[in-house]
Amino acid sequence: MIIREAEEQDLDKLIELWYEASLKAHDFIDPKYWEANKTTMRELYLPLSQNWVVGDCDGFVSMMGSEVNALFVSPGQQHKGLGTALVNWAKREEDSLTLNVYARNEKAIQFYEKMGFSNIETSMDEVLNEKQFRMQWVKG
Repeated sequence: MIIREAEEQDLDKLIELWYEASLKAHDFIDPKYWEANKTTMRELYLPLSQNWVVGDCDGFVSMMGSEVNALFVSPGQQHKGLGTALVNWAKREEDSLTLNVYARNEKAIQFYEKMGFSNIETSMDEVLNEKQFRMQWVKG
């Protein structure tokens, strides 16, 4: 599986992937929230991160150092090992990884636990009033 750094021409695909995957993974959050944040994601969050894509933008991981800011796989490409490939790639780059995940996103939590992450802190996302977990993986 080829993982490469995202390029400017990938941004539209990444935003659409982020939006579609967010709707599916976060069905407990009003879809208007994701729609309202498309521009911010495109103009602020992705440019501030290092973004790596797998396949033809079938999945991506956004990182700031050892912080995983986003990990999304296209709904039609899920359960094919793309998320695992992206996490394993990030693990080769860093000695530890941290991320936040909503407590109600049970599938993501199970995935991260399978990948060796554990919950190190519980907090509230004040904007959405959603409980979230801070998860960490440390190279053994």
